[in-house]
Amino acid sequence: MSLSQTRRSPAATGLRDSTHNTSALNPTTVSRSWKSAVAKLRGRLADHVNEHRLRRASRAYLAAATRVDRSAQVAAWARYRTLHAKRSPACIARLEARLGTRMRRTIKRQLMAAFLHGALPSRLVAVAFRLFRLREA
Repeated sequence: MSLSQTRRSPAATGLRDSTHNTSALNPTTVSRSWKSAVAKLRGRLADHVNEHRLRRASRAYLAAATRVDRSAQVAAWARYRTLHAKRSPACIARLEARLGTRMRRTIKRQLMAAFLHGALPSRLVAVAFRLFRLREA
């Protein structure tokens, strides 16, 4: 295409409108996706800060426990519990995925349901518990 053809309308250059407008994004869609991406990022950042505070509270609790400082120990434990309760569902899902506990919990739940309904013998359930290490889940 020559320079004069690029300055003309899409119809004059022979390009279809859909081809010409592919680079132009819908501003409403862009702002929504941008807002959702920012919201996800804020959530991840808040989760990261909360996990950092949880680790600090855990260390403070252990330090108070080794010093046998009962009041500091109770205060550190209370702070740990409040921070632990602040964990978001997405954070919990990421932690479970990292540890593999979600899958084990699902297997355990289904095994116990099948056992309670009489579909599995107890011996098979015991073997599955040992195989998948379900006692910790």
